Amino acid sequence: MNEGNDNMTAKALWLTTSGEVVELNDISSQALSEAVGGWLEAVQPHERLTLWMNEEGKLNGLPHNLKGQAIWEAFFEADSDYIVGNIVLTGGVDEEGETLPLSSEDLTVLKKALN
Repeated sequence: MNEGNDNMTAKALWLTTSGEVVELNDISSQALSEAVGGWLEAVQPHERLTLWMNEEGKLNGLPHNLKGQAIWEAFFEADSDYIVGNIVLTGGVDEEGETLPLSSEDLTVLKKALN
């Protein structure tokens, strides 16, 4: 996994269960799987936002992700799900269904809201 640095524009945000918000530059399926620690589950609450989670997170007893829960509840009914494990936020998808990076505007707004 490549963490954000000054030479590259971040493409995603990694929200850990410990509350860290880390910029990621690699949004390949392998990198996303490593970030969530297992099989990928994608939920797209908005055309410009995708939440990537560990599909087996609840089965494996992963810890609650408070920041992930806040993002979930910003789009869905409160208490409609319990968000566990590390999650990654990326942009939406293109016409071919490929994952898009977060726009710089969305990245800025999300970082500000999550810190």
